[in-house]
Amino acid sequence: MKWLERNIDIREDPTKLLPGCKTIVCLSYPYSPDKPVTPDGFTLARYSEPTLPDYHKRLRNLAKTLGNLIEKLFPGSSFRVCVDSAPILERSLAVAAGIGFMGKNTNLIVPGAGSYHFLLEILTTADIHFTPAIPLRSRCDCCTLCTDACPTGALERPFILNASRCLSYITIED
Repeated sequence: MKWLERNIDIREDPTKLLPGCKTIVCLSYPYSPDKPVTPDGFTLARYSEPTLPDYHKRLRNLAKTLGNLIEKLFPGSSFRVCVDSAPILERSLAVAAGIGFMGKNTNLIVPGAGSYHFLLEILTTADIHFTPAIPLRSRCDCCTLCTDACPTGALERPFILNASRCLSYITIED
């Protein structure tokens, strides 16, 4: 995963993505509950939603609406929307924001919704004062369903993913 090696400095400092960044708004948007199926019966990843425009564009437009509202409420501020489009620690930020907890499968788990969701971030120069969230504790406890179900053994143990054995990495990331 060569992309992880690039831009480490940006991951550590969001002001390198948006100079003057003071606040990061973290959002979660659920995947469709319907699993896409091709006309010949093959199933696709839930996030793909092939009948809709690319999720990057759809969700960026939704988040821009909120970003524009922030600019209106905080005159002189600016924003940048990230939807799988920038080297940002989106899962860690979502955990810190209280959206969910990190599961043994290394995905963000949103209570009541699982791990089927997109993560979006709005970086803004607006100094938005808020009460910090209390991060959720892991609710995985003694459950091992994800590690037991992993077909390639990429989940070597709880919270440890060997990306070189992960089907998602092999088929998407190259």
